[in-house]
Amino acid sequence: MMSIRSGLVALASLVLLAPLAGAQEGDRVAAMASSLKTSMAALRHYEWIETSTTSMNGEEKAKSQNRCYYDAEGKLTKVATGGGTEGGGKKGGIRGKAAENKKAEIAASMKAAVAMVHDYLPPDPARIQTAKEEGKLAIRPTDKNGRAGVDIKDYRKPGDLLTIEMDANTNHILKAAVSSYETAKDKDPVEFEATFKALPDGTIHTATTTFHLKSQGVTVKIENTGYKKS
Repeated sequence: MMSIRSGLVALASLVLLAPLAGAQEGDRVAAMASSLKTSMAALRHYEWIETSTTSMNGEEKAKSQNRCYYDAEGKLTKVATGGGTEGGGKKGGIRGKAAENKKAEIAASMKAAVAMVHDYLPPDPARIQTAKEEGKLAIRPTDKNGRAGVDIKDYRKPGDLLTIEMDANTNHILKAAVSSYETAKDKDPVEFEATFKALPDGTIHTATTTFHLKSQGVTVKIENTGYKKS
């Protein structure tokens, strides 16, 4: 039977290990943020193709394609490649005008979706640090597959949530999911999730993002491919 003394020693060990484990998890978040910061700087020397596909109620409506790169001042620049498409043929009369109005609505939704995605992804290392300091960041322990998680509330707007999944061995981000809204949380909720991949030199980039605007039944999928040094 365990003696009172040995029991107290074991309890003391657990008390000491708990803060240590917390510190290690905190270091992991810091390492992930550092990895993101390094990759974002490295991406300024790349160019790639961004393909955005918009669907409404499961039917593809439009597709656009841009060549993306950073200019000399560090501003992300997008140039249309001419590879876009628009769903449906042109119609005349009242139906034609309604179709054109719907097309304009879809285009506006698509533009807003892409802009919102870029507001959230890739996650901003500075915002991650701020959330940590303000106590709005929660760390999920490493699971059996070697993946750890981070949940950040009020990341950009009151009531939104950014969830991050990372590789606990490399501290590289693997996935991210966002629950937010456009103008009113109760009326136009949006959700999107993204996957991240590493280029041959280790630079992490957003590979695919899928955006859902539930109130309009709109889904926008953004794929980034063809990375090469600019």
